[in-house]
Amino acid sequence: MTISDPYTDHTDQVLENLRRAQWHAESEWSNDPATVMETVAPTESLRFSDGHMWVANQVDDDGRPYLNVVSDREGIAGHYDWLFSASQHQQYFLHAKFATTWWSLWDSTYHGRNLATGEDIDADVLSLLVTDGSDGISSELAWMQQRTAAPLTDRERHRLLDAHTKALRSGDVEDIMGFYSEQEYFSSALRPYTAVASPALRLDRLGELRGYYEAFYDEFAVIDLQHTNWYSRDWFLFTESRWRLRRAGGHETGMVTVDMYPLGTDGKIIARLGTGTAMA
Repeated sequence: MTISDPYTDHTDQVLENLRRAQWHAESEWSNDPATVMETVAPTESLRFSDGHMWVANQVDDDGRPYLNVVSDREGIAGHYDWLFSASQHQQYFLHAKFATTWWSLWDSTYHGRNLATGEDIDADVLSLLVTDGSDGISSELAWMQQRTAAPLTDRERHRLLDAHTKALRSGDVEDIMGFYSEQEYFSSALRPYTAVASPALRLDRLGELRGYYEAFYDEFAVIDLQHTNWYSRDWFLFTESRWRLRRAGGHETGMVTVDMYPLGTDGKIIARLGTGTAMA
């Protein structure tokens, strides 16, 4: 007998999302880019995404850290070429895993080896996997902790989350930018919801991030913003957010976004990595 009701149907969709994400995660242990690419959803099957979005903080040939952001299959394959030539996976320890019908968040500690130096790599990693399309994952946003975060208490992080959310609701760009660290800002990667011909933006400077917020609030007024899920540890905040918006012409619209906010040693945000659904 088949059991079907809104609760079990929803749970089955979450389990399917986890199956797809797990398939991708396990493929990375192959250290083979071709094997991993089999777990990337076909571009033509994407429904609510403008394209793929792969984000990870990396280092260039001169050892300088940067945020790699790619949105096509060639770029994704290039990311895994770099990853498997630079490091060897050895162990993940999973602290927490959360899932909905279309995204999952993996909070883990990574242990590997730097193939150039032979040194061990031990780091915290936060990974957001999106499962748009027919199978596999459509996007992956990953942040490997490279800094020691400020020892914020749970209460302090909750206050930070509440104050930042109020600023996003208000549309006060000056207030929003005050939550970002001027000394330690790294970069951001976001899905644009204004007229930009790209499925993913990389914003390396605070001035570019300010421009993103100015363009967004020039086009939209926030009717309501609520977090449907949120999670934090001492070095990051994560939110899933339901936005209800009004365009400048009066038309109402909205979307759901998922965002990771790594924190710096001063307790301020040093990056925003986020994507979301299409606008209604």
